[in-house]
Amino acid sequence: PLPPLPPPSVVRPQAAPSAAAPAAAPPSGPTSAPPSARSLGGASTARRGRAPRTDVLGIVFLRYDGACTGKLGVDELEACVRELFREAATAEVLETVHSYRDGVLRKDFYRFFTHVEGVALRALGAA
Repeated sequence: PLPPLPPPSVVRPQAAPSAAAPAAAPPSGPTSAPPSARSLGGASTARRGRAPRTDVLGIVFLRYDGACTGKLGVDELEACVRELFREAATAEVLETVHSYRDGVLRKDFYRFFTHVEGVALRALGAA
């Protein structure tokens, strides 16, 4: 075991470095970046001052996956599309949703959403 720390009154401040001793050069190279930047592949890939990206579609999927199966059935897909697209959930859009008879796994939900969104945008453009 480590010895206990001395009480604060016993701790002596370290002497300031003397002017005669040269200051140590800061490390250079990949180890000079903060640990978080190193773990991301270097300082150039670190996004400073930005919030991390939120997987909104992943959150939407989880909201409708009440049974935690990792798959949304047609009924859940329709409820999701009706809520997100509101008046843009036209008959054509819902027909597209119903074409996914076997439901959609989470890994395929992004492709499904992009497909349905394209159908909705085309339907709105034609209106």
